[in-house]
Amino acid sequence: MQTHAIRLRGLAVAAAVTATYLVVGAYVNLPLRQALKRAVGGQVPYWLDHITFMLLANLVVATLLAWKLVGLGQTYLRRPTDQRAWLMGAAAGVLIVAFIGAALATVGALKLTFEPNFLLMIGNAFSNFYEEYIYRGTLLAILMKYLGNKPVAITISALVFCQGHLHFPLPLLLVVFLSGLLWGAMVLRYQSIWPAWVSHCVMDFIGDSIFHGV
Repeated sequence: MQTHAIRLRGLAVAAAVTATYLVVGAYVNLPLRQALKRAVGGQVPYWLDHITFMLLANLVVATLLAWKLVGLGQTYLRRPTDQRAWLMGAAAGVLIVAFIGAALATVGALKLTFEPNFLLMIGNAFSNFYEEYIYRGTLLAILMKYLGNKPVAITISALVFCQGHLHFPLPLLLVVFLSGLLWGAMVLRYQSIWPAWVSHCVMDFIGDSIFHGV
């Protein structure tokens, strides 16, 4: 009976936390982002917006929830348990680029050029860390503690991650979801968000430099 009550409490906490992430992402983060941009004159370069405003509300709420529910020391900010994880992360990023190209091709939006934007790369390095910390660091840590089921926790984390990419065409959104699954599994395998961050950055650095179809 006590075990059943603990399981129900875990499910309730996981559901409430997931709903909070979704609500903040859908109804709080964007209005705050727009208000802050207006407060500084409305003209914020895209790369600087990535660093300063893009995920600010999500970041604050995720940190508070993780601090309260699992402790910030459990959010996978440590170094990976296996040094080969860095190479695996980079390789995974390159692989995802191929899937992005295939997804763009299926919707007739594939346009290959080579136009690296180094300021955008800097912005992405920050925003990718925020995303990995929010969705694979804090949310995944909370779900693992209160659900204790790796496949379910990874899947929920990946689905919530998709929320910020709903404007993508369906094939590309599927790649986002599969990437979220891969990065979640990578975080749990290596007990660190950093290989997933490397993978995310490699994907964005290459993808943003060669794909200009969306």
